[in-house]
Amino acid sequence: MLFSKIIIGSVVAMLQMQPAAAIPINAAAVSTNTTMPASMTLVQRIIDVDTVDCHDEWYQEPAVRSKIAITKFIREGMEYLRHVAGVPKLGPGSNNCERVSCSNWSAIAWCNHDPDNSNELPSYETIAEAAEIILAWCKASKTEKHIKGQVYSKQKWSVVLEGDFC
Repeated sequence: MLFSKIIIGSVVAMLQMQPAAAIPINAAAVSTNTTMPASMTLVQRIIDVDTVDCHDEWYQEPAVRSKIAITKFIREGMEYLRHVAGVPKLGPGSNNCERVSCSNWSAIAWCNHDPDNSNELPSYETIAEAAEIILAWCKASKTEKHIKGQVYSKQKWSVVLEGDFC
């Protein structure tokens, strides 16, 4: 279905292409951030997004705050992933995840949600691009210093941004 694909460009274009009920997003992110970051315009790939979960509970629940990441270090991890050679591949598993970047308690992981089949991505840059979608949707403003979220693709894989020990 044409409406289910997100071509990375701007929040306005994404809202026009994606039914509102399909992506649960932080309402503040849409109302205060009307365009994607400039780096998004350079992205060439299409990620077939199913949902984006901004894990907004961390704003209200102190017990969850230890699992939030620092945006600055997530961006550094994304830049690192754009230069990693090879092809990320995970074996079958309903939540088989692998951490691919972590520094200063800020981790990027990707997961295979297919219990019967392995999942392979074109490159580690694909993970960085998915992380960019989380940053664009889940941050309330450019001054946000923390992030936690997950983007799920229709190909049964996801990318997670969260705090972790590293």
